[in-house]
Amino acid sequence: MVVFPSSLTEEEEALQKKYAKLKKKKKALLALKKQSSTNQTNQSGLKRTLSDQPVVDTATATEQAKMLIKTGAISAIKSENKNSGFKRSRMLEIKLKAS
Repeated sequence: MVVFPSSLTEEEEALQKKYAKLKKKKKALLALKKQSSTNQTNQSGLKRTLSDQPVVDTATATEQAKMLIKTGAISAIKSENKNSGFKRSRMLEIKLKAS
Protein backbone atom coordinates (compact mmCIF):
# COMPACT_ATOMS: atom_id res chain seq x y z
CA MET A 1 0.00 0.00 0.00
CA VAL A 2 1.28 3.44 -0.95
CA VAL A 3 1.26 6.14 1.70
CA PHE A 4 1.07 9.74 0.49
CA PRO A 5 2.23 12.60 2.73
CA SER A 6 -0.52 14.86 4.05
CA SER A 7 1.26 18.10 3.13
CA LEU A 8 2.70 19.25 -0.19
CA THR A 9 6.39 19.74 -0.78
CA GLU A 10 7.83 23.20 -1.43
CA GLU A 11 8.15 22.43 -5.13
CA GLU A 12 4.51 21.30 -5.38
CA GLU A 13 3.31 24.42 -3.56
CA ALA A 14 5.34 26.64 -5.90
CA LEU A 15 3.87 24.85 -8.91
CA GLN A 16 0.34 25.26 -7.55
CA LYS A 17 0.88 29.00 -7.06
CA LYS A 18 2.32 29.31 -10.55
CA TYR A 19 -0.62 27.37 -12.02
CA ALA A 20 -3.13 29.58 -10.15
CA LYS A 21 -1.40 32.69 -11.48
CA LEU A 22 -1.54 31.31 -15.04
CA LYS A 23 -5.25 30.53 -14.62
CA LYS A 24 -5.94 34.13 -13.60
CA LYS A 25 -3.99 35.47 -16.58
CA LYS A 26 -5.83 33.14 -18.95
CA LYS A 27 -9.24 34.26 -17.64
CA ALA A 28 -8.23 37.91 -17.98
CA LEU A 29 -6.99 37.32 -21.52
CA LEU A 30 -10.20 35.53 -22.53
CA ALA A 31 -12.29 38.36 -21.08
CA LEU A 32 -10.19 40.91 -22.97
CA LYS A 33 -10.52 38.98 -26.24
CA LYS A 34 -14.25 38.62 -25.78
CA GLN A 35 -14.64 42.33 -25.07
CA SER A 36 -12.54 43.37 -28.07
CA SER A 37 -14.32 40.96 -30.43
CA THR A 38 -17.74 42.32 -29.47
CA ASN A 39 -16.50 45.86 -30.05
CA GLN A 40 -15.10 44.96 -33.47
CA THR A 41 -18.22 43.14 -34.66
CA ASN A 42 -20.45 45.98 -33.54
CA GLN A 43 -18.26 48.57 -35.28
CA SER A 44 -17.80 46.70 -38.54
CA GLY A 45 -21.39 45.50 -38.64
CA LEU A 46 -20.54 41.98 -39.70
CA LYS A 47 -22.71 40.29 -37.13
CA ARG A 48 -26.24 41.59 -36.89
CA THR A 49 -29.15 40.18 -35.03
CA LEU A 50 -32.67 39.94 -36.38
CA SER A 51 -33.73 42.96 -34.34
CA ASP A 52 -31.03 45.08 -36.04
CA GLN A 53 -32.31 44.29 -39.53
CA PRO A 54 -35.07 46.50 -40.92
CA VAL A 55 -38.42 44.93 -41.76
CA VAL A 56 -38.73 44.68 -45.57
CA ASP A 57 -41.52 43.13 -47.61
CA THR A 58 -40.70 40.33 -50.04
CA ALA A 59 -41.11 42.39 -53.21
CA THR A 60 -38.60 44.97 -52.02
CA ALA A 61 -36.23 42.25 -50.86
CA THR A 62 -36.29 40.51 -54.24
CA GLU A 63 -35.64 43.80 -56.03
CA GLN A 64 -32.69 44.49 -53.73
CA ALA A 65 -31.35 40.99 -54.34
CA LYS A 66 -31.63 41.45 -58.13
CA MET A 67 -29.73 44.73 -57.91
CA LEU A 68 -27.00 43.13 -55.80
CA ILE A 69 -26.66 40.29 -58.31
CA LYS A 70 -26.39 42.78 -61.19
CA THR A 71 -23.69 44.78 -59.41
CA GLY A 72 -21.82 41.59 -58.54
CA ALA A 73 -21.96 42.09 -54.79
CA ILE A 74 -23.51 38.64 -54.37
CA SER A 75 -23.77 35.63 -56.62
CA ALA A 76 -26.98 33.83 -57.44
CA ILE A 77 -27.61 30.35 -56.12
CA LYS A 78 -27.35 27.94 -59.01
CA SER A 79 -29.51 24.85 -58.92
CA GLU A 80 -27.98 21.64 -60.14
CA ASN A 81 -29.62 19.96 -63.10
CA LYS A 82 -30.73 16.57 -61.93
CA ASN A 83 -31.65 13.87 -64.36
CA SER A 84 -34.91 13.14 -62.65
CA GLY A 85 -36.42 11.28 -65.58
CA PHE A 86 -38.11 7.94 -65.35
CA LYS A 87 -35.79 4.97 -64.91
CA ARG A 88 -36.95 1.53 -65.86
CA SER A 89 -36.09 -1.06 -63.25
CA ARG A 90 -33.41 -3.59 -64.15
CA MET A 91 -35.53 -6.47 -62.92
CA LEU A 92 -38.17 -5.57 -65.48
CA GLU A 93 -35.54 -5.55 -68.25
CA ILE A 94 -34.33 -8.99 -67.20
CA LYS A 95 -37.89 -10.31 -67.19
CA LEU A 96 -38.56 -8.83 -70.64
CA LYS A 97 -35.38 -10.39 -72.07
CA ALA A 98 -36.21 -13.78 -70.57
CA SER A 99 -39.67 -13.97 -72.16
